[in-house]
Parts: sequence; C-alpha cells; structure tokens
Amino acid sequence: MAAREAQLGVRHPKTLEAVNSLALVLKKEEKLNEAERLCRKALVGREAALGEMHPDTLVSANNLAALLMQQGDVTSAEQLYARVMKGREIQLGVEHPSTLISVNNLASLYYFQGKLDEAEPLLRRALTAKELQLGGRHPHTLIAVHNLACLSRDRGKLDEAESLFRKAFEGLV
Repeated sequence: MAAREAQLGVRHPKTLEAVNSLALVLKKEEKLNEAERLCRKALVGREAALGEMHPDTLVSANNLAALLMQQGDVTSAEQLYARVMKGREIQLGVEHPSTLISVNNLASLYYFQGKLDEAEPLLRRALTAKELQLGGRHPHTLIAVHNLACLSRDRGKLDEAESLFRKAFEGLV
C-alpha cells in the first residue's frame, strides 16, 4: 500500500484498491479500529477519485457498513447499506447480483434491529429475483428462502415459515 501511495499517489484507483484490501484483512484479524480507519480512507479516496456512485466506491461503502455493523454502529451501517443499495440499483439495475447482495444486507440489518416490516419486502424481492436468475436449488436462492423462513417464523406466520423451511431443506438434498 505504501509503495503504491509513493508511486501512484494516494488517490489513484490502484492505491485505493490496496487500502481497501488491507482494511478487509485487518477486519478478518479483528483489528477493527485500524480496519475502520482504512475503510474510511478508501471510501473518501474513491468518492474523490471516482465519484459517489462508482461501483468501486459502493464496494468501499459496503465494506465500511459491514465493519460498522460488526462494531455495533447499526445506525451508520444502515445509512451506508441504504446508500449502497440505491447506488447499485441506479448503476447496475434492480436485479443485478451485486444489487441483490445489497438488498439482502439491508434486509439483514433490519431483521437484526427487529424492523421486520422493513425487512420483509426486501427479503421477498431478493428471493424472487434469485429464483428467476439462479433457480430454486442454487445455494444463494436457498439462503434467501431460509432468511424469509426465519422472518416468517418470527412474525408468527408459522404455516408460511414451515413451507419455506421445507423448501430450503428439500433444495439441499
């Protein structure tokens, strides 16, 4: 990272890619304060160099959101996840796989917060799109089925939850 900063400059996309990559390694190593500093550096740098809506900028925003979620800053993570989802919808389309990851991330955060009314339409949207794109037995589709089953269970929709849990299980065998 330091070599790229010296050779290419701190705002060069390759330098910012290295900053982002190092931040992810530090996150995995549980060095969260240093990882957060680098995630923020990558995000600010990419915003300045590439713009707020560039796919690489949105990756950095998503990475920071995940880190903040891990640290318990749910409010900031929610704002970033919503920003990433909206940006990917605009840049990539509403059914692009990366957009659907963002939909699922925001839905998961809402679920974690107990905001089931906000989570449910996002989970249904992700499931519908994944079934169409990937088929009913694809692992990502089955995860989406399971996520919706958990939400249905927690909302007291036990018949729907049972049906979805069975669908997820049958897709695995």
